[in-house]
Amino acid sequence: MSYSAEAKLHELRNKTNRELVSLIGNKLNHGLASVRVLDSGDGVDDWEWAEPYVAGAEAAWAEATRWMTLLADATPYERRRLEFKCTQLRAALDRVHALETRVRAAC
Repeated sequence: MSYSAEAKLHELRNKTNRELVSLIGNKLNHGLASVRVLDSGDGVDDWEWAEPYVAGAEAAWAEATRWMTLLADATPYERRRLEFKCTQLRAALDRVHALETRVRAAC
């Protein structure tokens, strides 16, 4: 079966888009996993150990949101799912930063 150049381009674009959706999802999952370690704040009195987790989660959020702009052909479901994860990660990071501020102020 012979494909036209346009069909091949469409196929390649679809594959690239699926891979980008997967990459963004993985990045957000990594950020969410890092934040879960910090989100509870159980017994945290020294935030030095937490800095790499926070930095990694912040970087994951920033990178994922930049990549989201490249998702021109994502399905509405994929876009909503990724936007929801972005919102979850941002909210979790905001909670961690608020907790960190309270803990540092109390010291």
